[in-house]
Amino acid sequence: MPSPTRSTTQDIAQLQSTAERVTRQAEDFAKCLDKFVMSRPSKVSTEAWKGAHSTLKTFQKNAQARANSLSNNGPSRSPARKHSARSAANSRIKPDAQHCHQEADLWELLSGTISLQSPGNQASVAEHQSKAFLGLNRYSSDSDRWDAFLETDGYAQEAVAILSWLQRTADTAGLPIEALTEDLRFRSERGDGIWASGWLYTKETIKGQKRLWEWSRYVEPKERHELQMSQKTDGADLVTQLDPDAALRQARQRCEEDDFYEAANWLSCWELLRRGKSWSYLRDYWAERHEDWRSASILGDLPFSELTDAEEGLTWMRAYGSERMWTLTCRALAEQDGIDSYEAAVYALLSSDTDRSMRVCQTFDDYLFVLLNSLVLERYDRFCRTLDAKLQNPMIKAKSTYEPIIARESYEKVRLLINKLALNEKTRSQTSEPLKMIQATLVCKDYGDFFATQGKAAAKVYQTNKSPSPFYDDLSAISQKAAMDVVRSPESMLILVHAQLILQKLGYFDGDNQRRRFLDNNIVAHMMWLQNEGKIEAIPLYASCLSPPAAASALGQILTSVTAEGERDLIVGLLRKYEIPLPDVLTVMFEQLCPDHASDIDISQFCQVSVTEYGDPQHPRQLKVRTGITTADITDEERNLIHCLEWHGWVNGDAWDQCCMIATTLLKRFIFHGRLSAAWFLIEQASLSRLSLRILHVDLCEDESPTDTSESESPAKRSPATHQENLTAQPMDIQLIKKQATTWRELEELAYVLSALEAWAVVAEQTEEHRNDPNQIRKCKVELSKCLEQVQTWINYCVLPDWLRLPLTPDEAPLLHTIRTYYLPEFLLAQTSILYFAGHYLSRDHLAQCMEVAITIASTEGLAETVQEANRMRELMNQLAGVSKSLLLANERGSKKRSKEGTAVNVGIWQVKPEEVGLEKEMGRAK
Repeated sequence: MPSPTRSTTQDIAQLQSTAERVTRQAEDFAKCLDKFVMSRPSKVSTEAWKGAHSTLKTFQKNAQARANSLSNNGPSRSPARKHSARSAANSRIKPDAQHCHQEADLWELLSGTISLQSPGNQASVAEHQSKAFLGLNRYSSDSDRWDAFLETDGYAQEAVAILSWLQRTADTAGLPIEALTEDLRFRSERGDGIWASGWLYTKETIKGQKRLWEWSRYVEPKERHELQMSQKTDGADLVTQLDPDAALRQARQRCEEDDFYEAANWLSCWELLRRGKSWSYLRDYWAERHEDWRSASILGDLPFSELTDAEEGLTWMRAYGSERMWTLTCRALAEQDGIDSYEAAVYALLSSDTDRSMRVCQTFDDYLFVLLNSLVLERYDRFCRTLDAKLQNPMIKAKSTYEPIIARESYEKVRLLINKLALNEKTRSQTSEPLKMIQATLVCKDYGDFFATQGKAAAKVYQTNKSPSPFYDDLSAISQKAAMDVVRSPESMLILVHAQLILQKLGYFDGDNQRRRFLDNNIVAHMMWLQNEGKIEAIPLYASCLSPPAAASALGQILTSVTAEGERDLIVGLLRKYEIPLPDVLTVMFEQLCPDHASDIDISQFCQVSVTEYGDPQHPRQLKVRTGITTADITDEERNLIHCLEWHGWVNGDAWDQCCMIATTLLKRFIFHGRLSAAWFLIEQASLSRLSLRILHVDLCEDESPTDTSESESPAKRSPATHQENLTAQPMDIQLIKKQATTWRELEELAYVLSALEAWAVVAEQTEEHRNDPNQIRKCKVELSKCLEQVQTWINYCVLPDWLRLPLTPDEAPLLHTIRTYYLPEFLLAQTSILYFAGHYLSRDHLAQCMEVAITIASTEGLAETVQEANRMRELMNQLAGVSKSLLLANERGSKKRSKEGTAVNVGIWQVKPEEVGLEKEMGRAK
């Protein structure tokens, strides 16, 4: 018994192998499709149809190559290959190879049908219809009549091509005839490998009775009682003669073994016709088995020569029009009761009787073969009758125009049959197979409805709670389970999508915009699969086959997951190749990710995030900077929005307005809703400096516009004192560009302050933790100095008079005012707390700088008013008072040093004894 673990391992390996094969298959499809798409032929041009035919042949060749590599039964499915029941069983355990064979057959069918539907062939058919009967007379051969008929009937051409295709696939994919008749031949008790003519057991009974009764002459039916001939089993009347028609003529029976023998032979006859064997093959086949009369009774001795293999497989059709008596005889024989079912089916097939033939059908293809055979013979009979009427009636002798039966009627009959087969017990499972569904669509030419149904199913399968979706979904549409199964099968979707694309490029779906939206769903589903498989380089190709709105929507969903710079470069190059405008894609992307970006924000919903907090219970009056302000996790939605902004670095300067709008909108919303970590992630990934340098080749954050992007983002490079001066010193276009980015830049400055405060808070905690460790405290002081410099630099931007007070539009003025009113006092309080901490760990000069904060508030326009409006003035004064108290209580020992302003100050009071180092000790003294 095999190990379950080993079985599971084998299953996993097989699944991996299939996945890799499908991925390689997708690459082959993309290469072929790219060649066809890039040729950009006109839909009505001959080149377009030739290109489509060539592409389909390449698809077929690739599928056949995959089938051959997966098959262990030889390099190809040749009809001459020897089969056995065992080999047929073995072939069924290789579903991948079988699927590839079926795929190759499907591409062959599609290439054949669209070639016959090309404008060139349709024009040829119309031309021949106008002179259909020229050159035909009562002495014209059956071949001449048949050829003239096909030239005037486009549907008949398609049906004959499909019939030939059905015959070939039945011959190559079906079980060998010997395997099908094996059970019947076994029950006929004739042994293996021995051809014996006639009804052996019936002959033995008749001759035995004749010898017993010394009967030397021919036995008449009425003389049967004298010979006492009866069946061995049930005593039924036995035939008295051995000619093939004896049982039907005498209404009597053969021996049971001979009945099985006859059943096997008629099954063989059916299969020979079903598999398209030529007249010469049938003649040799039955001659070898000493049953020559069977080939003569089926096809007679038809004098056709120089026919192709496909034409020889349908030889009986050529004689249908002229041999009307033979046709009527075949139909009458098929309707007789008491004959073998396959015998009736054979004669019904020859006389276009679908009822008797369909009784023996076992597969979807069998039913289709019978119906198409009947439709062609019906149309040919009409042609021949019209020709005969013309030849017999002098009044219409000059009329040569022929109008065949409307093709739509024949397509509708095929469509009705397919619907019935979907409910048939024998064929229900076959009709739900993906490749059979596509085949049925090609045969009944129901392209639009089928692919639209699949598009609806794709919307259902890929339906998620996320909004918006790149799929067009009709809420009233109910998708069939079979259609949804196709969507869930990547291999089936590969075939379906590329068949649709070929037909789409040929104009089959033009003029129906509603249906086209569902068809786009199939392509989008394939693009989603390519994304999951990591084949992003193929996505722009398929996007180019979508309608522009659908392409922008699908790419807007997919490109948010493309974050590597090299991949983005590749995508941009491919979008340019397929003439897909990236700015349009990014516009739709942002609309999808932030559909309410243009709506007003309710100021009352502003989320206040505290930058500072009061210390532990021992120091309840002293503020400190909080940690975790900008380091919290961000959501996937926020990340995608930021990726959308990043993508603007790959567009030219024409999209700068859009870039500014998106960046400003995101920063305003992130800060307004308290998502400070998302605002900081935006700065890290798509800062103003980085995007302006990439798009405009000018760093809008640099005073001298240096080219080093790493230095351009350094806070020390941006001086608030020279900011306004440099703005007016630039050329007029640069001034306008900088003005557009004003709000973006100032909100970035807010984010930089928050990030600098966060860095300070982390180092401050480490300093407190290691204050008794001389080695660690030395390192912490170095980091504190760096963080303090960053905080001071960025806060200096925020205390400028016009910071967040110059809205670009009236609508954003209330929002900017709310942000400024809340965060500016927070920054001043945080600055006071930081200087107080630095005064105890770094230098007591920082305590004096706290007094400068008060001077700045008093001297800067609008700053005091902002603090007062926020009701934070009392809190700020209390903090400054605490610092002043620390200054008064400080030790007055020390030496004098010169300050940065050059004035002499007494710094001896700032020297701290070793035992007094630490904030807690100083605050205890302050109490």
